Amino acid sequence: MRVGKATLMLSLIGVTASCQTFRPRPLAAYSYGNSISLVSRAGNVVSKIKLQVKVGEFTFSPDLKKLVVVTPHPGEAGGRMYLYSLTSRRLQRIPVQAVRPLLARAEVYSNPQFSADGNKLFFSTHPQAEGDVYETSGPIAQLDLTSLRAKVLPWTTEVFTDDPILSPNGREFSLPDEELVVDTNGTTLFD
Repeated sequence: MRVGKATLMLSLIGVTASCQTFRPRPLAAYSYGNSISLVSRAGNVVSKIKLQVKVGEFTFSPDLKKLVVVTPHPGEAGGRMYLYSLTSRRLQRIPVQAVRPLLARAEVYSNPQFSADGNKLFFSTHPQAEGDVYETSGPIAQLDLTSLRAKVLPWTTEVFTDDPILSPNGREFSLPDEELVVDTNGTTLFD
């Protein structure tokens, strides 16, 4: 009887210990070249994602299943944008067509930010990468992550901003260049 109890106890400890084994959750991420490293609270690299493109700006979806990367653009207004699925490891260029085809000679993008539910991506568009702020200013666009089609938020066509910041709840934008906070319909909440 004692041997049976001891075996059962060791089995339970083994199951409990295996259930408690975990990989540290990533706390931060950084990029270098064409890789993104996820780092734990202790500063250890938990995971590394290697891509076929160089990484400039990047953002993860709230569920950590998608990654959006903008190629590096030092001294320019934006770069090419890609969507990477962490489950399928598929990299594809987004949006599927220029956001403003009639105005875009060489449209580029910057500042990607996922909506709170992870179904949409908001980003800055630029009709060209080089030039002064007036020449590179563009509206904020919204990409549907199912169809991969983007549309301009109409109220942003006359807004002069380069770095909009979407609130964590996805209901407001801070427009630092305009010194405004607006809702997603363009209504000014405060300045």
